Amino acid sequence: MGLNVGVYTRLENSEFVQLFRSHRDLWVGQATDWYQFLASRSERTYRDDVAQHLALALEADNVFLDHATRVKARGKYWLKDFADLIVEEGWRTITKA
Repeated sequence: MGLNVGVYTRLENSEFVQLFRSHRDLWVGQATDWYQFLASRSERTYRDDVAQHLALALEADNVFLDHATRVKARGKYWLKDFADLIVEEGWRTITKA
């Protein structure tokens, strides 16, 4: 489904937007890697395709997990929403690689 104003506001209120900005190069780089992998195997690659794979990778990302624990962000939707934020904010960079 992707990012919307309500989700962005929730991420911002839990300081996930600030976390993203602090580690932008790392996460946009990971998203770029997923985009390139998916694009090499499919005629079309959409934002949701990249975000889906990125969310799986975030399950093992200590920076994300430490922050989620600190702000008591429990539930899989935080992974999906944060992945959507990364893809939305970095899409121009991701697709130019």
